[in-house]
Amino acid sequence: MWPDPQAMVVALESGTIDMASPVSPLEAKRLSGIDKYELTQDKFGLVFDVVMNTTAKPFDDKRVRQAVSWAVNRQRFCDTYLRGLVQPWSLPWPPFSPAHDADLNRFYAKRDLAKARQLLKEAGHENGVDAKLLCTRSRRAMPSWPSSCSPT
Repeated sequence: MWPDPQAMVVALESGTIDMASPVSPLEAKRLSGIDKYELTQDKFGLVFDVVMNTTAKPFDDKRVRQAVSWAVNRQRFCDTYLRGLVQPWSLPWPPFSPAHDADLNRFYAKRDLAKARQLLKEAGHENGVDAKLLCTRSRRAMPSWPSSCSPT
């Protein structure tokens, strides 16, 4: 395991190593456009969760949590940060999991700020909430996450 992922990619490109893993989305996108390299993907990548303390205000109200879910632009996150290499999903289970439900996954598929605002208003937060959310990528399971790159 390389402590510096960028140095690992430099080593790959210089021929010092034959495979780099894991490759960042930025590097994966760049390297995928070079015929010399083959990008392989494993079925278990990283999941990005938005974490809320549901026992603390304002997140103890289900409507506030739902408003956050409606406000998240999953497609933009996948298109920008993940460089369009994956498709978004809104369930805690990836599409290959037996717990995944395609119909439920479509529930928060599209960002709906009007719905988010309405839910916040119903919850007594017409002017929004001032809160910090934790976004983590420590859980593995995302399909199609670039796992390695090697010369062809």
